[in-house]
Amino acid sequence: VKANFIHDPKITILDDTAKIHFLISGPLTHIIEENCVTDTDLCTNYNINIPNENHIWLVQDTITHDFYEEVPLADSEASQFVFSFWMYDGDDLLYSVPDVIHVDIGGGKNLYIYIYIYIYIYIYTYIYIYIYICVYSMLYVCIYMYV
Repeated sequence: VKANFIHDPKITILDDTAKIHFLISGPLTHIIEENCVTDTDLCTNYNINIPNENHIWLVQDTITHDFYEEVPLADSEASQFVFSFWMYDGDDLLYSVPDVIHVDIGGGKNLYIYIYIYIYIYIYTYIYIYIYICVYSMLYVCIYMYV
């Protein structure tokens, strides 16, 4: 029986920290183990106990769990987070979930710096164009009135 996992990663970047939130759902099992591997190995491993006394895989019965992960961001390097999931029943590995989440986050603080630079250039370009048009139109009017 294949798992029907739903991944919905949402990323919030606050200062030096990326907060990653995603959902996982699938058939009922005893334990879901989540492993997170990053370029800096800062993620936490989760073991979620989900009671299923009969140990029967029921496709119609699903569980949903929220995962939150907060990891520091490098100042200048992009960070990639890879999440993979394994389904366990007691000590026996039933199967590994083929889905892997790749979340690419570009650069932490530098992301905001690039946005600010873009807004700065955008706004001041339009202000410069507006002043340019106003000054030359006034100049044109003054020259026209003299002539």
